[in-house]
Amino acid sequence: MCVEILEAEFQELYEECKESNWDGYNALPVNKDAIEMAKKVLQSFSALYIMRADLGAHPDGEVCLSFSDINGYEKSFMISVSPEGRLSYCGNVGDKFFNGEEMFDGTVSENIIDHIKNVYSIKDVE
Repeated sequence: MCVEILEAEFQELYEECKESNWDGYNALPVNKDAIEMAKKVLQSFSALYIMRADLGAHPDGEVCLSFSDINGYEKSFMISVSPEGRLSYCGNVGDKFFNGEEMFDGTVSENIIDHIKNVYSIKDVE
């Protein structure tokens, strides 16, 4: 699956953020279990969404999957992935802002997929 293509990016993320204070502001090291959970989350997406995901780390050690339109700010969506599979998300489409939280059970909810589709103005794609 396409997640293997991102393996080098996950490794780079780990190398850059594996030490405490990686951001210069006392961030926790990125959690290896959060990286593995983020891979599982991405594996549940269609290839269309996997290739659009930007990877990052949060100062609490969680992994961030972010999606944004070509302009970067008009439409955006971010998912923070915890080691336990908690998906905390937020985003905006124009002046509409939203956020939420749910547990990952092996599949990503239609709610999350719909938010990603809205970022890219995708109607129905599998």
